[in-house]
Amino acid sequence: MTTAQREERLVTDMVYGQRWNSTMRFMIDATTEADARKRYVDGPWFSVAVGQDLLTTPAQSRAAEAAGQHRPVPDFSLEIMPGATTIKSFFYDDEGSVKAIYAWRPEGNRLFLDSVIIYTYPDEPHYYGQNESVFIDSVEFHLDATSRSEHTAASTRLVTAIDRRNVDLTKNFEPIPAFGQWAGLGRADRRHHTPDTNPPDTNPPDTNPPA
Repeated sequence: MTTAQREERLVTDMVYGQRWNSTMRFMIDATTEADARKRYVDGPWFSVAVGQDLLTTPAQSRAAEAAGQHRPVPDFSLEIMPGATTIKSFFYDDEGSVKAIYAWRPEGNRLFLDSVIIYTYPDEPHYYGQNESVFIDSVEFHLDATSRSEHTAASTRLVTAIDRRNVDLTKNFEPIPAFGQWAGLGRADRRHHTPDTNPPDTNPPDTNPPA
């Protein structure tokens, strides 16, 4: 999907409510754009899902399932606290399973991506809950250009951790969005944030720091 196509869809294919139900594929407690706009300022928190023909009631979901019809999956969804004090971006695979979560917080007049969680599921294609993942990869980013990556094997709970320095944080910032301008937070192409694509810094520490 091109940027222009995504921007066009953001105008027409957004549903607002409390939270996207990834199991049944509908927006819980769907609400109006006007109500969500008010919540963005005054609260309480809300969600937006972006995609085509998204369902907004459990009855719609049950009816589609009973008829053997496809229940659409969002391109992404966001959970948004008032004033963008915290935003989480959720990304989904074709079966509706959550494949990644990005967590954002304000830093000055921008949002800073301070953590990423990526879920790997069994090969058989169907819906999985996050607790059914076989691997969990996470990265925490810090403004001093350091990060910590953890790879967890679900079967053994074995955790492998890597600390890095001199991390490129260029792609960790987005403007704080005006209401409805969610495209920047729906980008899932920040590939350098995947733990296995950003090798650890091997430069030795400075043994002669300035006085």
